[in-house]
Amino acid sequence: MWVPLLLLLALATLALGLVAHRLLAPGGNPFAQPPPGPPRPLVMDPRARDKVLKRGFSAQRVPAELDAVVIGSGMGGLAAAGTLAKAGKRVLVLEQHDQAGGCCHTFQERGNEFDVGIHYVGQMHEGSMLRVALDQLTDGQLCWQRLPDPYDEVTLGPRRYQLRAGKAAFAAALEEQFPQEKAAIREFMRLSKVASRHVALLAVLKMVPRWLAALLVRSGLVYRLSPVFRMAAASHSEAVAQLTNDPDLRALLGYLFYGTAPRDSSFLVNVLMVHHYQRGAWYPRGGGSEIAFHAVPPIERAGGAVLVRAPVTRILVSSAGAAVGVAVQKGPGEGQGEVQIFAPLVISDAGVFNTFGKLLPPPPPQPPSVPSVPSSPLSPAPPHSHPPGSPGSPRPGCEVAVSPGVRARLAMVRPGMGSFLVFAGLRGSAAQLGLPPTNFWIYPHNDLDAMMTRYAALSRDEVPENLAMMFITFPAAKDPTYEQRHPGRSCMTILTMARYEWFEEWAGTWPRHRGPEYQRYKSAIAQRLLERALQRFPHLRDKVDFVEAASPLTNQHYLGAPRGEMYGAEHDLGRFTPAVVAAMRADTPVKNLYLTGQDVFSCGLAGALHGGLLCASAVLGRLLYLDLLLLKKKIKRRRGRQAA
Repeated sequence: MWVPLLLLLALATLALGLVAHRLLAPGGNPFAQPPPGPPRPLVMDPRARDKVLKRGFSAQRVPAELDAVVIGSGMGGLAAAGTLAKAGKRVLVLEQHDQAGGCCHTFQERGNEFDVGIHYVGQMHEGSMLRVALDQLTDGQLCWQRLPDPYDEVTLGPRRYQLRAGKAAFAAALEEQFPQEKAAIREFMRLSKVASRHVALLAVLKMVPRWLAALLVRSGLVYRLSPVFRMAAASHSEAVAQLTNDPDLRALLGYLFYGTAPRDSSFLVNVLMVHHYQRGAWYPRGGGSEIAFHAVPPIERAGGAVLVRAPVTRILVSSAGAAVGVAVQKGPGEGQGEVQIFAPLVISDAGVFNTFGKLLPPPPPQPPSVPSVPSSPLSPAPPHSHPPGSPGSPRPGCEVAVSPGVRARLAMVRPGMGSFLVFAGLRGSAAQLGLPPTNFWIYPHNDLDAMMTRYAALSRDEVPENLAMMFITFPAAKDPTYEQRHPGRSCMTILTMARYEWFEEWAGTWPRHRGPEYQRYKSAIAQRLLERALQRFPHLRDKVDFVEAASPLTNQHYLGAPRGEMYGAEHDLGRFTPAVVAAMRADTPVKNLYLTGQDVFSCGLAGALHGGLLCASAVLGRLLYLDLLLLKKKIKRRRGRQAA
């Protein structure tokens, strides 16, 4: 009995210490005030948007006296950089693609605009923690359009089911469609509430000192703290089998597919994903690129910059084993070689596999000299002024890359599954074509485990004729500004999962130069998916005038995903055991090197944002979630006074 009491005392002491830190240093709170004003009108001028989202890298644009450099401008990178900027830090964000945003970027083709990763987002109701955090990072300039009900339709073979938003409406809709399963549905809703209330403890496990996390995990005390840890380590298929014998309901409770079979996925993750949309589903007005468009200016106001076409080739490591900066490949107009950028902190949104597997290995022979405390953040890679390995010079990173801590972190996870997307341009507006804002999840039957087992075992040539699940969405129907921005046009996006191995033969080739065999193979898959979508929406058959497809190799090129994965490290059971949850934190075995994004917490925009908050908390030594909670309460009180 005394051990749990000591544990609770230690946690209480830690919490009091963090609160005291906040009270003693009020000026360090980056989330002290609500956004200054209401959203401004949507910026539609392409040149004005490009100045923000497509500012190209050059040595002259690197700010002086950097506090941190961030690799990657996805949601995790922008969240970490934006939070540090609000704390007064000068941060440089480097993006290898030609526009900022990562999975939040959009592209245009033949009068159509397509989102590559933002299809819909939950928990964006006024006053939610996620909404408060995003408003802080974007100056409150994002406008969210709520999707009408049903926000999702799930097809299981010949049967269709609809999901509706609202605390009561969500469960009521399920009970209407499964009247014999009311007890199972109510128990699932109870577990969903427990999961949502206790999930913060996963973040706590990533923030407490390592010795305390190790004590909690090795002693098994972590399971006594909350049922959320048992839910995290439980197989989804096994957990729902205890709730119901109805195979359709079992499938419906895990329909939000992210590439991991239900039997291999965490019950907690699936419960939280379903819960994520229980209060509604939202889409950003103006498209997914609005997120990055409004996240960049706060970083620039603090003296930082977000620069694109800036591929980081390696992380610079000092002779003491600390990260001291990055090397960036020079652009086409800047000659050969690389530019070295120095900063006391390096934050990577490139994912655990890129960071540890590609960016930390040894640089070329004869590494240049690096002062231990550089007076300038920029160096054009001069010759040595003293021998490699002497104090203050970067050394080959092999000792770091293969250190036990790095090896252990890499051994805990594996890359997730890739994706295949079809982007179809349509003649006619969403209103003219009667496009629904509903998202459509289509499965061949209700045994998702069997479906995934069969699909993953296919050979490359078997794939086009044996496609499994598919997701269909109409961005133009969700965004009321789409018709204004792209009159007379609309679009459809189709998604399915795809193994990297099916496309690996063409790895290393460039987009649009992968050869005729690749084009034939990609087209075969795209046409099968499009045909299935047109079977569901036959009135669109003569409205399609443009089709483009993206394979795992596309993700690899544009998003820097090592094996074309959408969601970073695999979201399997192993990743959500307490030991791995505690280990996959923002701080790394390399001093002054931090991780952010999906690999730190979980998948999707919300997961990547939380990864950024955890990273910034570790860098600032501050419990930012407490700051956000207090701000949330302040905003609620202010609204109450305004309504009175």
